[in-house]
Amino acid sequence: MPFKCVAFDVDGTLLDTVKPDLMSLQKVIREETGQTPSLEELRPLLGIPGVTALEQLGLPDPQAAFDKWAAYVREYDHLITVFPGIWEVLDELRDRGVTLGLVTSRCRSELDRDVTRLGLLQYFREVVCADDTERHKPDPNPLLKLLADTGMNPGDVLYIGDTI
Repeated sequence: MPFKCVAFDVDGTLLDTVKPDLMSLQKVIREETGQTPSLEELRPLLGIPGVTALEQLGLPDPQAAFDKWAAYVREYDHLITVFPGIWEVLDELRDRGVTLGLVTSRCRSELDRDVTRLGLLQYFREVVCADDTERHKPDPNPLLKLLADTGMNPGDVLYIGDTI
């Protein structure tokens, strides 16, 4: 295998969290603004840190809205699933001796909430969350941190995510 490390995003890559994330975000926006954007209108906000998404929406207190969003998403935990085939892919990569990493826009507490609960965290040697770097995806800082933490070169690592 040409790559020494395969690093994954979490949401939309390992975990199917789109519907719970969007439904809870929609609920926050409705409470904060009285508007109810469609789930499709909100979809482009996924993949960036939550507070940043809420800032882009122009909410007056993005951090307070984020805290609500994080609480509301718990109402939809039952909808979060591991994508089909992920277990097999992780087992195969681990069996081949590939280092597995996570690079996510989630903060560490959000990561633990689902990734640990669903049993995925055991596979990953390196984890970079939004609270580990000053700048976040799509900025390269999180991936550069992964390189520094692993001591690997860019050509050694394959990153798999769901957004450009």
